[in-house]
Amino acid sequence: MSLFHLSDYFLLRTPLLPAASAVDLLTITERHEIEEKLRHLFQIEQLKEALFLASPAFSAEVQKWLEYKKESSSKMIASLLKYAIRMSTRSTPFGLFAGVSFGNIAVSEKKVSLIRSNANQAVLKLDTTILTKIIEQISKDKRIYSQLYYRLNPTLYLDGKYYKYYQKVTNGKKGQHILKRIRLTPVLDRVIQYFEHNKKTSHYQSLIDLLQGLGASITHAALFVNNLISLGIISSELQPNVIGRGYLDSLITTLERVDKEGNYLNPLLTIRKWLHSSQSVIEIRTAILKLLQPLAPDLDMTNSLQGDLLIGMDENNLSDTALDHIRDQFQDLLPLCSQAKLTDFDRFRAAFSVKYEDRMVPLTTALDPDIGIGYGRQEGVYNITDEILGEVNNITPAGEKKYGDHHYQDLVIEKFVESVKNQFTEIRLTSKDLDHIAKQRKQTVNTIPSSCYAIGNLLRSSCQENLFFNLVTIGGSSSGNLISRFAHLDEKLNNKLKESADTEQQQFPNAILAEICHYPDNNAGNIIYGPALRKG
Repeated sequence: MSLFHLSDYFLLRTPLLPAASAVDLLTITERHEIEEKLRHLFQIEQLKEALFLASPAFSAEVQKWLEYKKESSSKMIASLLKYAIRMSTRSTPFGLFAGVSFGNIAVSEKKVSLIRSNANQAVLKLDTTILTKIIEQISKDKRIYSQLYYRLNPTLYLDGKYYKYYQKVTNGKKGQHILKRIRLTPVLDRVIQYFEHNKKTSHYQSLIDLLQGLGASITHAALFVNNLISLGIISSELQPNVIGRGYLDSLITTLERVDKEGNYLNPLLTIRKWLHSSQSVIEIRTAILKLLQPLAPDLDMTNSLQGDLLIGMDENNLSDTALDHIRDQFQDLLPLCSQAKLTDFDRFRAAFSVKYEDRMVPLTTALDPDIGIGYGRQEGVYNITDEILGEVNNITPAGEKKYGDHHYQDLVIEKFVESVKNQFTEIRLTSKDLDHIAKQRKQTVNTIPSSCYAIGNLLRSSCQENLFFNLVTIGGSSSGNLISRFAHLDEKLNNKLKESADTEQQQFPNAILAEICHYPDNNAGNIIYGPALRKG
């Protein structure tokens, strides 16, 4: 009996061009022939758009060359060659160079039925850096910020005479969360208590009214609330979300309520229409830049758009019998499975047991490096809060192994020595080898996550031969970890991911499965967004 149960769907990743394109290019030896081949390739509209989205400036130079308005250079040809090979050999989604498509696993006599169509669909969105800068600009407008609701920083906690909390500090596209502290005062304490009694949410005007009731003038009340915002103690509802509705959709929904004059709402509504239009990527970007300029005049608009590619497929099916064989091989390989070494987490868990034993404490207290345990390297903890240690960088222990020796290390060495001695071109693991490793390790079912994913390539040398699966990686902790970011491309994929999440939850009737969603910086913000798959 197999320990694995197959889902009835998969996600196919494929480059924009067929592999034959790279083979053709790499067999050409004369430069002028390569140039002509590249000139022919990049006349294709989809390739022009993919190149334009990746590098608008380089795309403009290439367009001049395509129109015979500019001579080619070795650097340009080398870059175009790299782009063309990337578009035909790498299936990892990146812009419009490669894409994904939803596939079905079903009962079928055909082992594989993959037939592409020409109906590829580019799905565009604003770059997260652009969107956060627009939000910053909007947040400075009193007509807007005075109409918003604000949330108390969820990391805020009391430590003696100080409130401590983490604040995100952004330097360009990179972000860092810094532990800060502010002295407890009667007024600050009263404001925080007000938030606690109102589900940690309050309207701007309600805070002004509260402070006026405590004796402050309207000017001082507004100054106090604005300081709370700038210090990161409270944040507005305009902040980008990681899970659920898209950044732009959430922003528009809020502005529909508060931007009565439409100064920001109308341009953003038009931008959203352009993002969903059927025009070319070049036309869409040109139109959007004109709309963005008044909203963020000082912002670098070079990479204003991000995109994903949904590959058009006439047929995208795999046979369940073919995959059953691969599934059984996964089980055979379980003795090779090793859990990732979570060094920071292991240290935290051990220190927690020593200090708190079986007690329950707030997570923020446990993470505090002064009154709790701390976690990891604690970068940035004292950068602002401690004048003496402000310029001292943390020292990282040297020579620490990230990964320990494998439990099958002896077998690896034995196989390597044997292959060198006999001049083997390949190493084969037999069932006997795997059984030996399993007995040594005493493999148990508990090491298998409730759901997992496998990434690899389906291979065969001819139509008559059996399929081979070139396994790249297999792991958890959930089957949807990697592909949920593509859920917005296809409703069928989104629904299947929700079904998978529900199935996982059913395996833990006495617990609630949850995901910790973290927005580290704007670069990551372009790829970490995903749907709300789990119910609280």
